[in-house]
Amino acid sequence: MPINAHPEYLNAEQEYHKASTDEERVLALEKMVRHMPKHKSAEALRKNIRTRYKKLKQDLAKSKKFRGLQKGRSPLQGIKKQDMQAVIIGLTNSGKSSILKLLTNAQPEIASYGFTTKEPTIGTLNHQKCSIQIIDLPPIASENFDKGIVNNADTLLIVIEKLHEIKSVLEHVKQNKKAKKIIVFNKIDQYDKETKRKISETLKSKHYNFVLASCRTTEGIEELKEKIFKSFEIIRVYTKHQGKRQDDVPVILQPDSNLKDLAEKILHGFSKKVKYAKITGPSSKFLNQKIGLKHILKDKDVVEIMEKKTIYTLSSYALSFILANSGAISFKTNPELWPISLSFIANGFLILYFLSYISKINENEKEIKEIEKEINKLKQHIEINEKVLNSLRDNRLIKDIKKILENQTKK
Repeated sequence: MPINAHPEYLNAEQEYHKASTDEERVLALEKMVRHMPKHKSAEALRKNIRTRYKKLKQDLAKSKKFRGLQKGRSPLQGIKKQDMQAVIIGLTNSGKSSILKLLTNAQPEIASYGFTTKEPTIGTLNHQKCSIQIIDLPPIASENFDKGIVNNADTLLIVIEKLHEIKSVLEHVKQNKKAKKIIVFNKIDQYDKETKRKISETLKSKHYNFVLASCRTTEGIEELKEKIFKSFEIIRVYTKHQGKRQDDVPVILQPDSNLKDLAEKILHGFSKKVKYAKITGPSSKFLNQKIGLKHILKDKDVVEIMEKKTIYTLSSYALSFILANSGAISFKTNPELWPISLSFIANGFLILYFLSYISKINENEKEIKEIEKEINKLKQHIEINEKVLNSLRDNRLIKDIKKILENQTKK
């Protein structure tokens, strides 16, 4: 770092290292260009910053065409972080890309010359039914080395060939204090058993979490997969639909998450539709235990979520009630009272329409109580109509109606 750097330049440099998207890096570089030192000893620095800025703008211009075709994605959007993310870092020719190829489904460019990896390469490690995002970054000495991704990573895979490389690599990742670090001593097949033992003992004495690996013989690769998976502090919860088998792919949650967190992870706002859930697993006291939204979940729980029922059953009950009463009273006992029977049927269809409209919405308890009150009012109205109908049976009005109908038929 040249001396006499402006404080605003130092702040812009920190923003650049903390940036997680290309758009943020461009803005930070623009600030660095405005405030970078002007003296002669900073000439190399100015050239380096302008080169990085120009290359980043070109990369954004190229990616804009591709990303613009993808609906709903910003043309300047960076790498989207998944639930579990591990980043591979190291010096050039350390074998980072080869490790990425063995761990994931990615096909990175692999060559014997240095700085082969020019941009972040993404792959997916499938282990114990979980998908882990693995990112291979360019070498630390490369101008394309992205500290923003390093600072946001959950796990760092530090690939080395010599023990003395550990210190220099850790110096570049010291800002990310939360990430778990795994030392991957690559190309171990080049050493004999005694040398391997000494390397292992040295790493143990310094309390490193490490793996001795070889991309040529695949030695240590399975052990590395297991260590990567165990580095994440997560719980796996399997969901199940009613009457069906549980899903094979678990939902990844943070420790001490509850049922509400699970529902929101499945779909935003889904927790409002949850009535209760049945759970089987480490957090349950017995099979298919009923739990609420505040129940704390544990790893490998199996959850069957029960949604709040709609009131469609109430609509069918109301319709059957209306039709039964109107049919029994009007059509069977007094067929001549067809105007009153039609009013009953009309009421029934109105209630059916009302309830079918409401059933499209998942109601809460207050809405259910209000609807039940309306149904009770309709039932009372029907009972009153029944009393009126019974009183009309022995009334002279029936005879008058008969005479009117007979006269109309004669005419």
